[in-house]
Amino acid sequence: MGDPQIPILSKPIRPAELRSTILALKLQTEQHPVHA
Repeated sequence: MGDPQIPILSKPIRPAELRSTILALKLQTEQHPVHA
């Protein structure tokens, strides 16, 4: 959660932004699998 590249929760965002952000994160995760 301390990743500076994902400041999602630091500011209110619109649903459209949220959707695109989730899509981008999903693509990133598929490209670079993160083992949590």
